[in-house]
Amino acid sequence: MSYLIEQRRTLSFLRLPFAAKRRRVRPVLVMARRMTRWLLWLTPVALFVAWLMLSSTFALRDYELVGEPGRVDELWVRQTLASWSGQNLVGLDLEPVREQLERHPWVQTVQIRKSLPGTVSLRFLEHSPVALLEEQGQARYVSRDGVVIAEPVSSSFDGLRLIAPTRPPQRQLLRALELTALLEALDIDWLDTVESVTFLSGGDFELRVGGKDFPLIVEAATAGAKIEVLDRLLPTIEHRIGALDRVDLRFPRRVVVRPKADEEAVSLDGGGLG
Repeated sequence: MSYLIEQRRTLSFLRLPFAAKRRRVRPVLVMARRMTRWLLWLTPVALFVAWLMLSSTFALRDYELVGEPGRVDELWVRQTLASWSGQNLVGLDLEPVREQLERHPWVQTVQIRKSLPGTVSLRFLEHSPVALLEEQGQARYVSRDGVVIAEPVSSSFDGLRLIAPTRPPQRQLLRALELTALLEALDIDWLDTVESVTFLSGGDFELRVGGKDFPLIVEAATAGAKIEVLDRLLPTIEHRIGALDRVDLRFPRRVVVRPKADEEAVSLDGGGLG
């Protein structure tokens, strides 16, 4: 025991004069230094973004129409965009602008693109009229998608006429347009053009075709097949009956015809009419 004490005393000169102390790092100071560096980096970016969002340099001042001019009047476009005139274009939400421009009756869709510093580029896709809807004494164009567009600017329209007591829903208009396209695609000489489609109750239609004086009353689902059968029977029908007032193809396996000179309807075997 005494030996160990003596050894410690002897070797005491080898000890350091003082013990090395570890430096304590405070977490708060570390966090403060990191935040300072971030702030030094973010401050210029934030100032630049604020300048973009608030500067009058990027105020909406003008518009540019891309593509061929159509039925959308430029004065109407300018008046519509007046609600957003002077607003910062960088931060401007274009969706409300798009919705307002698509309220024009001829506009199907509109593409909007920002052109800094203060212009928006507009490309309008307009409806294409394929028919004229006549209902309650009024006439309006109808697009290929069955959308009622607007009143015609003139009475010179040589296309399909849709006739209805009240305005049909869009799905019925679309069904009538699809039926017309289907029938005109058939290889039938007297069915080269469908002049008019009248909407009847229950979803049925009365067709006026260019090659015959009598109307055809059909169901949309079976019209194509039954008209093809009628085309085969028609020479026999006209030879036996003469001039026809109308032909009704809505009945299964029958063709109901009404002669012009007689009020009594005649029912003939459809010969495979489904």
